[in-house]
Amino acid sequence: GARLLWRVDRVVSNAGATARRLAATAIGSALGLDPSGIRIVRRPPVAIHRGRPLEVDVSLSHHGRFAAFACALVR
Repeated sequence: GARLLWRVDRVVSNAGATARRLAATAIGSALGLDPSGIRIVRRPPVAIHRGRPLEVDVSLSHHGRFAAFACALVR
């Protein structure tokens, strides 16, 4: 019953930061949270909102000019 989210975008400067931004924006939108309050940290990646982990499984990827993320929203 998980909801899947994913996005791919071109990298302008920092591939890792681009992947994390994509994830935070989509997760925030899907959960009705301010994306600027979401951080993607650690390895494997964990989504944090205001110091608390969110119930999402996140995967980040980047190669060359492209960055992407995929995640499964538990709720």
